Amino acid sequence: MLALAACAGAPGPVRTMQDVLGDDHGPGTYLPPTGEPYSRGGFDLKALTLAVVGDDLVITAELARPVPIARSVRTTTEGAMDLFLPTVDVYLDLDLVAGSGEREGLVGRRVRLADEAGWEVALVLSPAPGLARRVLGAGRSDVVVAEGARARGATLSGRVPASVLRGRGLEQVGVAAAVTATVVSSTFRDLVPGAAATGLAREITAEPGQCGAWEELPDGTPCTFGGCAPCGEHPRVLDALHPQPGEQEQRLGRYVRGEVAELPIVLPPARAEVGLSRPKAPAVDRAEVVDRKGALVTARGEPARMAGLREGQLLDGLNAAGEVVATLMVLSSGPEGLAVLRVVSGGGAASGTAIVHVALP
Repeated sequence: MLALAACAGAPGPVRTMQDVLGDDHGPGTYLPPTGEPYSRGGFDLKALTLAVVGDDLVITAELARPVPIARSVRTTTEGAMDLFLPTVDVYLDLDLVAGSGEREGLVGRRVRLADEAGWEVALVLSPAPGLARRVLGAGRSDVVVAEGARARGATLSGRVPASVLRGRGLEQVGVAAAVTATVVSSTFRDLVPGAAATGLAREITAEPGQCGAWEELPDGTPCTFGGCAPCGEHPRVLDALHPQPGEQEQRLGRYVRGEVAELPIVLPPARAEVGLSRPKAPAVDRAEVVDRKGALVTARGEPARMAGLREGQLLDGLNAAGEVVATLMVLSSGPEGLAVLRVVSGGGAASGTAIVHVALP
């Protein structure tokens, strides 16, 4: 929905996206650990709201139940504090172009965006923003951790600069969001070995763990969620944003088939029917296939135009009659007009030394 934000500061547009209730179970099988403060509903995303307020983009995640809090977590040798347990990642697809942007989720999540979507900016609501910035955003300008994120009742909120939208309106971007459970022990031991690999996301084990004192390993053991089957390449995401029942479970459950788990993406209403577009690229009139090994194709074309191709772009492969016989993805383009492509669907293109037309619809 689009409306005016009734918040402090200069009001701007607001976009609220609803999520299915009662689905903080990842692919459908995850269970919370025993003991306080873990229970059903504390990681269950109800709605996500993005609002432009002055120079800020305000992120508000509404949960089904009050935000679970870890009490008296020792963050230094002298003191302790309360920390909220969910971490919320928000991925913004600013150009709505399939094959463009970063597909892989933040480290430790073991997910990627669905439907060949890619994100240009990732926003993070974390109880330990300084540490999250070091673990998730080290050396990256496209990962922005909100300062001063806080829990109030059943909501988490934080602010980032509105410039992360790069001039796009809220109604023009695709949004994916994931809720993970934060490992809090590392907040008082600084960057303990192993914390970077998990991205501060609590592990999922075959059986739910049992919670006690906050003396846990970098993956949250023994206070882990349970229900991965099989365990190993399972996602560590407890809830994903999408209004359609079953979409989250289907996408995250891909790992059971040995595929990468996916986060569904919520497109703007005006784009929901047509989906993601294909990349715009310089036209390539024709390319002569000089080599093919399996799905890998090497083609040669006019150097200036071939050099304009970008990694990840999807192109149509046409036969001599102009019929579309395959879809190819650009892996690389180099000197002398050479490009390496991968056949992602079809198979009739680029056989032998035939001339293929490579063009965008």
